[in-house]
Amino acid sequence: MKPVIPLVCLAGGIAIGWFARPLATSTPATPNAAAPTSMSVAPTSSATVATPGSEAATHSTSRPAKPDNDEAKAKADAKMQAEVKKQQDLVGKRLTDFQRKKFETRLAKLAAELNLSPEQQEKIRAAMEERFSKLGGLFDFNSGTSDEKSHRIIDLSEMMKTDGLDEATAGVLSDTQKEQYAGFKGKELQNRIESRTLKDLGNVTNVLELTPEQRDEVYQVLAQQAAEREQRASSTGMMNVFTEGMGVQIDDELGLQDLMQEQMDSQMAGNKGSKADMLKTMRETINQRAEAKAEALRPHLTDSQYQQYRSHLQTKAASMLNMFGGGEEESGE
Repeated sequence: MKPVIPLVCLAGGIAIGWFARPLATSTPATPNAAAPTSMSVAPTSSATVATPGSEAATHSTSRPAKPDNDEAKAKADAKMQAEVKKQQDLVGKRLTDFQRKKFETRLAKLAAELNLSPEQQEKIRAAMEERFSKLGGLFDFNSGTSDEKSHRIIDLSEMMKTDGLDEATAGVLSDTQKEQYAGFKGKELQNRIESRTLKDLGNVTNVLELTPEQRDEVYQVLAQQAAEREQRASSTGMMNVFTEGMGVQIDDELGLQDLMQEQMDSQMAGNKGSKADMLKTMRETINQRAEAKAEALRPHLTDSQYQQYRSHLQTKAASMLNMFGGGEEESGE
């Protein structure tokens, strides 16, 4: 299960990795700083005492005290671990607070759409609050054994595959409200598809000058692609929680977040592999997606537009791979 941790760091690097980075420089070499202190306590007169063994005595008093150094290092390590834990707690709180606010907005819309009673709203809110409390306790990637760390990551990933609202409303809604709830979710899905489509269309029009007819045709292709991505469970996975909660905007034209989530899910399912294997899979998948995306629009573009768009996607794919150190074939580990 060890490969899961580095992959989470890829996701967490967006959200928590930069918190830990300053810690490497915030704790100077404390053990070394203690050495001059232990050397300075040697009496200056000890070097002038002409007795057998005086040389050994002088040497022993000027040698850095190993127990002191070990103690200082232990204190420095403990301080660093405490700081990492503090930062992870802050990240967990920030992400859960964001999810809580996001839920309250949805609950207000849901209450108006389904005419929820105050009692129903409180039951749904209590169920979601239990979820948020559990969620906040899972953002500890350092303490405990390797198995405990891995299980926390697995639990976190599983929780993030749904937003929890279906479970929170179970047993609370009337039959009529259940039908209305299905319609409510359907409208939310269509809004997400449209939002993703418009964003993807913006990526295309930033590269190509399209005629009105081309724009309409390209929009239809991108809408179909957006619907397919939204239907995948990974589109509501852990990566979105990290990026949304930390306010990070990712240019996801080639489905980077989905790809990272897929790799994480694969490893959690027991498909072990080295870092080189993971990067090879990501390299192949990103390049395939770039080619497929260009080919999907090819019928609606001129030859020069197609070549221009294909070149744009290839450049973006190479940039993504370089970001993960996978731009070139690795010899293996």
